Amino acid sequence: MAHIYWNKGDKADKKEAVASLMHELPKFTDTQFTVKAESDDAGSHLVAYIERNLDDTIPDKQDLPEQFLGWRLLVVHVHEGFIKYVMNAKRYDE
Repeated sequence: MAHIYWNKGDKADKKEAVASLMHELPKFTDTQFTVKAESDDAGSHLVAYIERNLDDTIPDKQDLPEQFLGWRLLVVHVHEGFIKYVMNAKRYDE
């Protein structure tokens, strides 16, 4: 039933929502970040991947909203270097 709560109102286009959130995230963190549109059992959502500091502290200046442009927004804090070396790494099959 979670999908009923999150699917209220209109959603912005996926590319527009990702680009807009990428533009807004520097207001929330000083570390590296990326945004991806993903889905789970409750439907489509945006995921903000934000790197933690080397001492494992979470560098967020403030909490992100639960929704952004009509999309459910999840935040995942990852280790420093994860975005560069894991998420954006060249794959062996490419």
